[in-house]
Amino acid sequence: TLDGRPLPAATVSFHPDAPGPVAYGVSGNDGAYRLKTGAKQTGLEAGSYRVTVFAMENTDKPEDAGKLLTPPLYGDPAKTPLRVQVAQGSNQIPLALESAVKAPGEKAMSEAPAAAR
Repeated sequence: TLDGRPLPAATVSFHPDAPGPVAYGVSGNDGAYRLKTGAKQTGLEAGSYRVTVFAMENTDKPEDAGKLLTPPLYGDPAKTPLRVQVAQGSNQIPLALESAVKAPGEKAMSEAPAAAR
């Protein structure tokens, strides 16, 4: 979710803290996601992960095309505040993103200056 609302068509990636493959998936209209590690293998190994999430504006307006909906911090494996522990077996791990999140010294997206016209 982003600010408590489902975030459809977001790319979700789990980056393992230990050596191993990155698991990835895309969220549905309800914000739910299912991960895979490769073309045919679903799921991922138990362990600690850094989670990245990014979503782009889906619009027919050319001026809005490609607009990032998620704060850039969530898309950087080195900076993401999202850390999860995956257990053996089936897991449901909700991801709650906030528009106002920022790295130390950065402005939140809502605080960024508007582009000049």
